Amino acid sequence: MTASTRVHAAVLGALLLLGIPMGASAQSSSATQSDSIPSSPVVRGTFQRTVNSIGELKAARSSIIVSPFEGKVVRLVPEGSPVKEGEALLWMDTDELEENLKDHDASLLLAQKDLESAKEEFRLQEIQNDYNLKSEEARVELAEQRLKDAEQKYATEKELVDRNISARTKLEEAELTLTQAGVELRSARINLLKTRENLASNLRVKQTGIDKAQLEIERIERLIRDVKSRIDTAILRAPTDGEVAYFRIWKNGTNSKVAEGDQVWPRLNLMEIPDRSQMLAVVPVNELDVAEVREGQAAEIYLDAVPGRMFPGTVDRKSIVPIDTSAAGGRWGGGSSTNSGPKEFEVRITLADREPFFYQGMTATVRIVTVAIEGALMVPLESLTLENDKVGVFRSTTDGGQFVPLEVLQTNDRAAAVKGTITESDRVYLRHPKLPLEESRQRGFNALRQVEADLRKSRTEDSKSDRPGAEVSQSTEGARH
Repeated sequence: MTASTRVHAAVLGALLLLGIPMGASAQSSSATQSDSIPSSPVVRGTFQRTVNSIGELKAARSSIIVSPFEGKVVRLVPEGSPVKEGEALLWMDTDELEENLKDHDASLLLAQKDLESAKEEFRLQEIQNDYNLKSEEARVELAEQRLKDAEQKYATEKELVDRNISARTKLEEAELTLTQAGVELRSARINLLKTRENLASNLRVKQTGIDKAQLEIERIERLIRDVKSRIDTAILRAPTDGEVAYFRIWKNGTNSKVAEGDQVWPRLNLMEIPDRSQMLAVVPVNELDVAEVREGQAAEIYLDAVPGRMFPGTVDRKSIVPIDTSAAGGRWGGGSSTNSGPKEFEVRITLADREPFFYQGMTATVRIVTVAIEGALMVPLESLTLENDKVGVFRSTTDGGQFVPLEVLQTNDRAAAVKGTITESDRVYLRHPKLPLEESRQRGFNALRQVEADLRKSRTEDSKSDRPGAEVSQSTEGARH
């Protein structure tokens, strides 16, 4: 509904606020008015401007139960069932998990055998290393002994040559043997160093095999623990005493409550156990009206289940983000996220009463009093008109009416609270008395449009000074009624 349409529609209900039917107003017009223009009395009393909406009751506090993992719901208790703390509420399908557990157990046995094989290879490599190392060390010892023998023979031959007892060729042979022994020793020592390095490398390779096998075992054990944990959590239990209420979820193109056979994903809200000791009325409010709603405002709540009774309440908070109507449907109905129409914001009203017949999900009609003016002068919206670009009314007089400019303090769907030189003893015409009917209606429409524009600007400026209410979490269930 556009602003101009809203204003025009408001005119139609103007007289109803004052309890004066159109016919009665016409009959009460001044007898001296030749054109019998209807009039209405100016009324003094309590003026109220309200924001009305329809929503539902919701517990101020609830224990939310979520899906522990992705899977299928195979069994659940009926909604509304009274439950005790620890009682089973919902069962998830564990067939696939049981099969996974068997596969992981088999994989664990193989991984454990691989670890034993890796350890055995490491043990054999150590034996091989010990044998190879001793062999190389023995070669070095042998080369050292040959070098000593060669040194000793060289020394002997040199002494004999110096005494001219032995030929120099013997000394030369001893010198060559000594050189060869030194070369062999150096070669044996180098081989020993290389062998040590290779043996250490071989052990590192075998240790890597052990580490890989151990990591694989740990990985499989984590999988087994995870699967067992999921199996253990496959039965959801009540965290507290109360009555079960299921959430709506998006499935098969529709938004409906959790049921047996549903496929759910991890951390999805499945159900809640509301604490009915403190209830809220939760309603959507159009973005055109939400700026007027503030914490602490009085509200009246009417329940379809309890006809003829009003329950008082107080605005607790309003959301600072629009209600999400995408994907899973939103609390108040499944819409499209591409919807360019007016947005709605969730408002929560705390009920003053605590009644045993308050239940989650009850339809609630809420009337929030955003403005209340005591002792206000009120005129019907229909009486407002423009004269010389000023908003006012025509006071009913014997000479055809007197224009009285007014300051419009507030409006609602039927009346305006005004300030000016009129009193409750006056009557005002319900249209411009000196213009043809169509032109008179247009003047009235223009007056209302001007008044509404001025008041909306004032309300917007007032709302900027308000501290934003705490954000209300948007649930994805329900439909606006």
